[in-house]
Amino acid sequence: MLIKVSENTWTRFLNAAPLSSTTQTRKFLEVGAKCSRRQIVYFIWSNNEGVQTIGFAALEKQKTLTQPIYNLYHNFLIGHGIDEEALAEDFYLLFTELKSRYLFIRLRLPPAFKYIDSLERAQVFLRYKKTYVKSLDNLKYSRNLHRIINRGLAKDYKFIKSDKFGSGFTEILNHNRKFWSLRKRRLHRKLLESLLADGIAEVYELWKSSELSGAIYIFRDDFRCQVQTMFLTKRNGNEEAHTLLYHLVMAKYKEKGFESCDFLGANIPQIAWYKAKFKGDLVSYCEVEICGGAFYKLLRVFRYAVGI
Repeated sequence: MLIKVSENTWTRFLNAAPLSSTTQTRKFLEVGAKCSRRQIVYFIWSNNEGVQTIGFAALEKQKTLTQPIYNLYHNFLIGHGIDEEALAEDFYLLFTELKSRYLFIRLRLPPAFKYIDSLERAQVFLRYKKTYVKSLDNLKYSRNLHRIINRGLAKDYKFIKSDKFGSGFTEILNHNRKFWSLRKRRLHRKLLESLLADGIAEVYELWKSSELSGAIYIFRDDFRCQVQTMFLTKRNGNEEAHTLLYHLVMAKYKEKGFESCDFLGANIPQIAWYKAKFKGDLVSYCEVEICGGAFYKLLRVFRYAVGI
């Protein structure tokens, strides 16, 4: 049985299923709700024996259910000591129930999610994608990248942490103007700036003399000891600066005790080819869409056609 619960009930559930990702923290959800003008909702699934097995938080608006930032992963919380086979059945029943309640649901599941077969049984739309995850224990890359990095380290670059969103990231958001309205771009920028102000995200910049050579927007998942590279300013032919920026960021978070870096995507051939040089593991993740109305079904067809 899927029940929408109060925040107090959700807090009690966390005692049995501790948080496993920053994306399920109240702080992160509040930023997403405020900037997207949606309501935070908490769900708990109980099996036939009344045992609470699965919990998750999301953002709701009328008959739609989404996550705060689609670039990141949506994580489900699992109770301790639950049998894997029973969990697979619970996820099937959970998504079957969600299909009956909402006209539109869009979630991105992490590579570690084990129950894709259950979602296929529930007949939800699944889009399979790939990303590179680099272990920070071993900062070895292709020989070509090492040459580029060594050349860059010998030059007068300045690597700094910034508290500003920066014009380079605005350019990336504006690049999506074909598919996003001006209002949505402004809300998305506000969301990213809020995450930065709350310390959930960080920005690092690489300067040469008085000129900005590159900047990267990093999401910190402290619970997973993982950083995720959400945005990188356009290279504009400056591969040296961007390669050096990736290396310095990964080295920085390795010093802080983080274990891995997720490049958040390897689906565009030209970009995937470049990311592969960092010698990370190529892993699969899955995007879930449930479209109950004619409008949302048409929207799904459009997104699939244009690759967004």
